[in-house]
Amino acid sequence: MHFPFRTRLRAFSLSTPALWLVIATVLCSVVIRTSWGDPGPREVDTHDVLHAVVVPATFALDSIELTPLEIPDSSPPAQSTALFLAPFARISYPRGIEVLAALTVLETLFIVVFLIERKARKQSQESLGRRLALEQQISDLSTRLAASSPEQIDREIQEGLEHVRKLVGADRAYWYQNPSGSSAFECIYYACGPNIAPPPALVVRDELPILMSLLLAGAPVRLDKLTDLPAAAVHEKAFFQKLKTKSVVLVPADAGLNTKGLLGFGSATAEKEWTSDLISQLGVLSFVIVSVVQRKNAQRARQASEQRFCRLFEDASIGIVLEGPGGHLDSVNPAFCDMTGYTKEELLQLSCQNLSHPDDLPAESILFEELWDGKRKSYQMDKRFFRKDGSLFWAHISVSLLRSQEGPPLVIGMAKDISESKASQEQLTAAKMELQRLTTRLIQAQDNERGRISRELHDDVGQRISLLTVHLDTLQQQLAALGNVSAAQRVSDLRHFADELGSDIHHLSHELHSSKLQHLGLRAALKDLCEKVSVKNQIAVTCLADNLTNNLPSDVALCLFRVAQEALNNVLKHSHSGKAYVEAVESGRMIALKITDSGSGFDPASCQWGVGLTSMRERMRIVGGELVVRSVLGVGTEITAEVRLEQAAAAQAGKS
Repeated sequence: MHFPFRTRLRAFSLSTPALWLVIATVLCSVVIRTSWGDPGPREVDTHDVLHAVVVPATFALDSIELTPLEIPDSSPPAQSTALFLAPFARISYPRGIEVLAALTVLETLFIVVFLIERKARKQSQESLGRRLALEQQISDLSTRLAASSPEQIDREIQEGLEHVRKLVGADRAYWYQNPSGSSAFECIYYACGPNIAPPPALVVRDELPILMSLLLAGAPVRLDKLTDLPAAAVHEKAFFQKLKTKSVVLVPADAGLNTKGLLGFGSATAEKEWTSDLISQLGVLSFVIVSVVQRKNAQRARQASEQRFCRLFEDASIGIVLEGPGGHLDSVNPAFCDMTGYTKEELLQLSCQNLSHPDDLPAESILFEELWDGKRKSYQMDKRFFRKDGSLFWAHISVSLLRSQEGPPLVIGMAKDISESKASQEQLTAAKMELQRLTTRLIQAQDNERGRISRELHDDVGQRISLLTVHLDTLQQQLAALGNVSAAQRVSDLRHFADELGSDIHHLSHELHSSKLQHLGLRAALKDLCEKVSVKNQIAVTCLADNLTNNLPSDVALCLFRVAQEALNNVLKHSHSGKAYVEAVESGRMIALKITDSGSGFDPASCQWGVGLTSMRERMRIVGGELVVRSVLGVGTEITAEVRLEQAAAAQAGKS
């Protein structure tokens, strides 16, 4: 483990006084030996020796006895010498004593400083040891939490808080969490010393208004003593006094997740100094706890989601299949087993292709490739499956692809048995087709009947009325010749009535069946129709059909003529318009007929189709054409009938 640079520098500074003490001691020894020297034996002067030979004897005096007589040691009486003199340094080096005393004092000061620094160094080493122990505890706790299951995380955090509480010398340790959007902190874990009450289960913003603002903003709170609180923090002082807290540190943690955490340590027995290094370490611990709690919540949510999926998978009323990349079935639910008649073990040995009808595979393979290539998120279709007994059933399937970074993609398919609805749909389709066939035959029968009635009216009834008119005219002439004027006038009136009746029958015959359409073609029939409608109903009908050819198929020409006829009848009945336009255009193999009026109009979305519009649409369906109705209230109506000759020929071939 690497120590911080500040710690190494402080350790070096603690050892500096000892180094200076050693250097001072060495210098003192050198100074004494070089300045004072070693007195040793005195050098004997030659003159003194010769004098000793001349003087036969001397007196020895005690220097201590000379002191009361006030005789100095340096001036003894004649022919005498002083013994037991004072120390050599005092006599030869009077300033050496002062130097030695100063050095002794200096050395003593160095020793005192050394002892003080030694105590500080010991305290620093103890603090460093606690810091290292706390770092080791946080590291060990992080390792254990990383390897713990969601069920073990709570116990590990609880034990970790207890160990950290003892290391930092706190009486109470706790961890709160603040859900997203909430202004309150909820206690999740705590550890207390002996005879220490637990922290409150919930702390709301009103209890700590000032501190809560700082904590929610992500700033730590350090109170070595309660007097460090500002004067305005009245609620905070009352809160901590109620908990008998004398010193506290609160460290928030925000991992950028939905939940924020708050780690706190308090001292109830004495005031405590919370260092910046300790707050930094507690911040790391708080971040570790909030991250682990978030992971635990995510794992529990994931487990709950997996359990819900398993229950849904097993209890679902529709069949659910999980298919691997190779096409084999990885898992099936009981509903799919009931659909197919296979057991789960038997289905896991098969693939979807083994169960699918071969006629449905080409269409599904295209959709599946688009799904696998990411061109679509899912697809749905109706397809047939084989049961175990070989019978078929229809199912509506919905297939999607689940991609995961942890493994290969997984295909999820859901199938709903629609055999009954499919059978009903087929019956409905068959009934609809039969109804269309009946409608076609009914329209054809109607046209045939119209032709027969038209011929009967024209060839039989019309001719007899014409003959009656001739006889009435002859009778009128005979009565006039006999002079019976009144009878001749009445016969004349009857003849005029017969003429009108014959004319009406003639018009009715042409409405039922246009001879011009049969002999002259659609262009002449449309112009004749527009002219008769204009004359009879006093409405301006414009017909534009000059580019039509006369070689149209008879069924197409009859269909378009009937559409124009029915559309003009609707104009007369409903539009209340004074003019209408009929336009027929032939472009290549496309015939388009358009009938337009500027009348009252109607709302196609809300208006139900009447008999006339339904008849027109059915006629267009018979020849493979399309009818489009556009109408706006107060503006008018436009009916367009389009027929492609190729589709008309195909429809005619299908009928035959």
